[in-house]
Amino acid sequence: MEPSPDVPQWVISTIAVVFLIGIFTLIGYFYYRDKRRWERFAKRLGFKVHEFDSGSVTIPEEFHLKDCWRGEGHIRRTAEGSREGATAAIVEYGFHGNKGESVGYPLHLVYLRIARLGLPLFHLQPEKWRHRLAEVLGSRDVDFPESSRFSRRFRLRGLDEPGIRKTFTEPVRRFFEHHPGTFCEGYEDILIYYRPTRMLRLFKFRPTHAERLLREALEVVNLFREQNP
Repeated sequence: MEPSPDVPQWVISTIAVVFLIGIFTLIGYFYYRDKRRWERFAKRLGFKVHEFDSGSVTIPEEFHLKDCWRGEGHIRRTAEGSREGATAAIVEYGFHGNKGESVGYPLHLVYLRIARLGLPLFHLQPEKWRHRLAEVLGSRDVDFPESSRFSRRFRLRGLDEPGIRKTFTEPVRRFFEHHPGTFCEGYEDILIYYRPTRMLRLFKFRPTHAERLLREALEVVNLFREQNP
């Protein structure tokens, strides 16, 4: 479309430049506010913020975080401290594609490390229609006939089925029944707990959501501890 001859070219160029400056200013503003939210959140909990992988959090290779997203995962930021005898962290986990571009929305998860927790390797995620189709084709997960609601809502996997059955006691299963949409993975002394956020939000980090996840993760860890005191 040809620009109107009545509007000077310099006016159009100026509008375009102002528009781009406004966009980048807005992006910078939300980045700054998001970072400040992290800092205030960490200060309130007595945690310390670390950028990228400068903290002590290490996600075991056996975990299946990228089952929920495309691309390779990496730690963007953590707020680390201690809670109820556990090393605790809120982690912003991002993903990038083959060309290094960001993919999807960052995942905020709770990371807990507890000495002698002794969890078997397990992966718990909401069960979708594709998982039920996979079961028809021969894939298996750990079901509990006495907890049909839990078995319908979640797909639970791991090689040590007896250990998983021992770990997922009736109180643990009842907890997850009341927290649908939750993902949880555990291995030895590490547990991660999260619920992905896929919708577009102006602020990526939501302190109230993070604190709620932390409370829930500590609650389920205490249920696991009761099985392995």
